[in-house]
Amino acid sequence: MSSNETPLFSIVMPTRNRASLLRGSLQTAMRQTFDDYEVVVCDNNSTDDTKDVFEAARGESNRLRYVNPGRDLSMCDNWDFAFTHARGKFVAYLSDDDGLLPNCLATAYELISQLDVKLLVWPQGFYQHPDIPDPKFKSSLSCDFVTGKLIEIASDPVIKALCDFQPEDIVPIIPRMHNGVVERALVEKAARRTNRFFVPPFPDYSTACQLLCTVDSYHFIDLPLGITGASMNSNTGMRFDRKGKFGAYTAMYKTDLLAGVPAPMRYLIPPYLHATYKSFQQLCPQKFQYPVNMDTYFVAMFAELAAYEDHDDVGPEFKELAGFMRDYYGSDDRFDRLWQQHLSTRQARARQHSSNLQALKRTVRRNKTLYRFAKRVKESIAPSNPAYLEFTNVESIYDAARLLQEKLPILAPHQAPLHPEPANSAVFLRELRVPQQQPG
Repeated sequence: MSSNETPLFSIVMPTRNRASLLRGSLQTAMRQTFDDYEVVVCDNNSTDDTKDVFEAARGESNRLRYVNPGRDLSMCDNWDFAFTHARGKFVAYLSDDDGLLPNCLATAYELISQLDVKLLVWPQGFYQHPDIPDPKFKSSLSCDFVTGKLIEIASDPVIKALCDFQPEDIVPIIPRMHNGVVERALVEKAARRTNRFFVPPFPDYSTACQLLCTVDSYHFIDLPLGITGASMNSNTGMRFDRKGKFGAYTAMYKTDLLAGVPAPMRYLIPPYLHATYKSFQQLCPQKFQYPVNMDTYFVAMFAELAAYEDHDDVGPEFKELAGFMRDYYGSDDRFDRLWQQHLSTRQARARQHSSNLQALKRTVRRNKTLYRFAKRVKESIAPSNPAYLEFTNVESIYDAARLLQEKLPILAPHQAPLHPEPANSAVFLRELRVPQQQPG
């Protein structure tokens, strides 16, 4: 591709000091089955061998371009800078720990060329890189079963679900720039309204707010065309060195990202989402008209602390949250109810774990052969109707992308014709698929 040609797609790859992750991610971008695209690696002033990784890859493909701002930028500023160097009519962002399936752009092109698709979103598989310290999960790939349907989603219910802090219902369908492709004209339209496209503090969720405020509806293809990666060195692996990652991230900004946010707990995600929604209530009041649901806001913070309990000392933060809730509600009743539910859940899990261990011991005593033992172990642990496929010993995210491509007929055995079906409810996924499960 010559420097003067305008490609149909631009794959934009912001990166900073993650050369080891960039190698595999870049391979998934370079080895697409579709031809009309470019890859723009935007190196946020890295001090490692990121540039060397790019130069090695450029020897394999003439689609690659490299840009560097020449100074340290916040993530939002770097994503904005990267966009100015993308030439494609449609743009997709690919983080340096993520990957694209080989037919990702080919599938997107099929829909764009046949239908009036301006914004296309897809669900993603989940890959845990080899540096994950837990041997049960390192080098593992998992993905939900899917329907293959093409859905037209109304933006308004998704906005309401965000303000209600119900992302567990809609995570796969939120348009966050790194899980789909968007016509650059939509990005430019949104940026004119708000003076920039990637509004702090989190560029993926500000992207969602920008796009949801710009279009009345968009398309969701229920096929996993991409993979989210988790690594010790990436923000997705937040459970490892959570406070260090938050500190490094927020230090790149020159302002207080949680100014004016109630219960500004700096090492939890919900307060930063609250700040985002608050910004868009001011920037786009006609579309972002829903108040933040404080009840579910506090519940979301409690749930996140509970999720980190096995990886971090969250006792002081639980006490801090209890204080914020006491100030807001005037009593400890709400926090106490959440705490009792949490204790009950932990006790139930402990009982189930003990029961499974006893079942396995009985299995060992009753069966002498390895085959029978393995069969009964599987029956006692694995769900009878699994919600997702899981693979182990997957060496890289590039291998994960090829493997997931191969398994698509299993994940979506009855793919529907590619014509959009309307969906005007943010919780339509409850009918679209079995409840999502997250390994690890």
